[in-house]
Amino acid sequence: MDIRRVNFDPYVFIRTDLIFRIYVNDVLITRTPLIINRFILAITKRFRFKDLGKPRLILGLEIDYLDDSSLRLY
Repeated sequence: MDIRRVNFDPYVFIRTDLIFRIYVNDVLITRTPLIINRFILAITKRFRFKDLGKPRLILGLEIDYLDDSSLRLY
C-alpha cells in the first residue's frame, strides 16, 4: 500500500486510488464505495475500526447528500 502525506496538511494522506484525513481518532475517506470498503477491510486487519457511515458534520459544516450524488454544504 503506497501511502504518502501531502505537503499542505500533515494529516491528509493519498494513495493512488483514495484520499483520507485523520483527525485525532476519526478518519474521513473519499473515493468510490468499493474502494473505501476495500481500504476499511485492509486497515481493520491492523487497527480497531468502527465505520460510522457517511459524515453528516465536518468541521462545523453540515452535509446533505442529494439524489444526483452531489453534496450540499451548510
